[in-house]
Amino acid sequence: MTLDQIRYFLAAAKHEHLGRAARSFPISTSVISHSIKILEEELHCPLFKRENKRMQLTQDGVRFMEFSKEVLSKIDGIKQELGRTDIPLVGHYRIGGSHFLAAKLITPAWTSLQSHFPKLTGDIYAQATWVLVDSILAGRMDFGVGFSPVPHPQLDMEVIYRGYSEIVVRKNHPIFSLGEKNAFQRLSEYPATMHIATDKIASARQYPFLKNFRLDSNVSFGFDSDFTALENLRHSNNWSMLIDLIAAEFSQYLRPVPSPHKKEAQYTIQLIKHKFRRMDPAMTEAYELIRQQVHKMKKLDI
Repeated sequence: MTLDQIRYFLAAAKHEHLGRAARSFPISTSVISHSIKILEEELHCPLFKRENKRMQLTQDGVRFMEFSKEVLSKIDGIKQELGRTDIPLVGHYRIGGSHFLAAKLITPAWTSLQSHFPKLTGDIYAQATWVLVDSILAGRMDFGVGFSPVPHPQLDMEVIYRGYSEIVVRKNHPIFSLGEKNAFQRLSEYPATMHIATDKIASARQYPFLKNFRLDSNVSFGFDSDFTALENLRHSNNWSMLIDLIAAEFSQYLRPVPSPHKKEAQYTIQLIKHKFRRMDPAMTEAYELIRQQVHKMKKLDI
């Protein structure tokens, strides 16, 4: 029995639904289901009655829920009792992320951590996800945050956000002159601004529906930084695929083009570290603050 299994159980008890429980973390539904199954096997009793997609606690489940809340409450009390400032964090760290993630996730989280522990120092690197992965493997980087990295046997990767890329153009783009409903069909009339593809990113902006609509061959501008893409879109009639967080962050400049193929353009944001590097207290605190930061930023209920 692990603390994560207890947390997943409590989420399922609260939402009475595996999917909604999974989205509250976010993790996959199968992780929640598997954790509950392990708990039931270990406790030798069913915790839920399943009716269609709804889950209701059994009597044993109700008792275990009260036990679980008590356990987590005691752990929170221990954390408060020990106090973060009782164990000063010191050391120098090298942290990497894409240009957007370095600016909007890592920097606020690390700055907040340094405000509590001024002896912590760090170098923040803005770089492509594949460069970050290579740097962590080579020991040049302590940890980082990347977009949809390809799994590697020597790396631990934790998904902290699941989202979709959106088709976007500048606010006053002529593509909307015939109405919003016709905008997607008119994309082929305009050039595209697309992320430079690499085989080291699982979703390197290569989406099947673009090929199906012959939109993948109309690229006039390639970028490796989303800030570069933003400037290009602001001053041209190009369109692009940008992640939902970036589209929301720069909504004063950009307007989404409604697409029936949005769910085909999924991506993840993942915390990345070397499997053989121990998670010390500073890294643990940084990870938690980055998780909090991404939840502050998100505009969708994932």
